[in-house]
Amino acid sequence: MKINIVKSKVMHMTRSKKTLTLPYYTLHGSELAVTSTYKYLGAIINNTLTWTDHVDAVVKKANKTLGFIWHVAGGSSTEALLSLYRSLVLPVLEYGLPAWSPYTATMSSQLERVQRRATRMCLKQQRGVMSYDNRLKSLNLLSLDARRNRLTVLFTMKCLFGQVKCSAVTSLTQINTRHLDTLTFNHHFARTHCLKNSLIHSFPRIWSSLPTAVKNSVILDSWRGFNNQLSSYFNNDV
Repeated sequence: MKINIVKSKVMHMTRSKKTLTLPYYTLHGSELAVTSTYKYLGAIINNTLTWTDHVDAVVKKANKTLGFIWHVAGGSSTEALLSLYRSLVLPVLEYGLPAWSPYTATMSSQLERVQRRATRMCLKQQRGVMSYDNRLKSLNLLSLDARRNRLTVLFTMKCLFGQVKCSAVTSLTQINTRHLDTLTFNHHFARTHCLKNSLIHSFPRIWSSLPTAVKNSVILDSWRGFNNQLSSYFNNDV
């Protein structure tokens, strides 16, 4: 395989605040450029291993798409605007979520503000007319935080049932054998807040918060039945 020198970058990943003397790398006699961020399969990775740059880019793209929708379809009905939001903006906000997650309140707030704006746009309301929670109920939407929790459960269960191949999830998600009366999973220790809120570490906490009937339905019911019960729980809970 021939490596493209122009597309190849070097990134030094560290959280050290000290000034480090870093080596340079060459390929076929040409020095490779050093970068602090790199986009890989749609996710922006930076040299401090945080998702701030990715969230900033996602929010910017989502807001730009919202502006485009309002420009070309602002006079459309609420149903049409909502359909455009679900089709064009939500996929941007949730692309690749199993790999990344907004692990700080600031990141979550940044993403949620996009949907706050979208709900006002769909209902054609100014600020202060209706609360965000009431707008969500009116449009039959979940908050992005609730959607992330639901998607975390669905993705993990798909991995465990072999519908999605992901060895990282299947090898680290372990059933708690001390409580066999209901399906529970072991909680993992995490040293950092970022790791604590990753998919593998957050799934056991989210799963434990679900009602027993929903947890049991993944075994006693069909996959569609489990999905429906899970969706119903989040819709009623939020």
